Amino acid sequence: MIDVDGFKTSGPIQGSTPSTHGPVTLPKGHQPGMRVPKGGSMCANCRFLAKDRKNCMEPNFIKWNKGSLIPGPVDEYCSDFYMPRGK
Repeated sequence: MIDVDGFKTSGPIQGSTPSTHGPVTLPKGHQPGMRVPKGGSMCANCRFLAKDRKNCMEPNFIKWNKGSLIPGPVDEYCSDFYMPRGK
């Protein structure tokens, strides 16, 4: 479990294993969600994207965002709580 400013997410940090990663340190002013370029990690290919393709079902995102509505196009927005959709 990773705890960042009161938000918890499961899973290892990319490229590490749960037993080897340490605390997460983020720069001052870091926001857990942001606009991103198309084609990489984005809400459109996240396992938490709701069937309506407008809302995020990840509890920590909902807490941070004060609601589930994704504040941008799903192919141009991502959050720290992103997890790729399983195959």
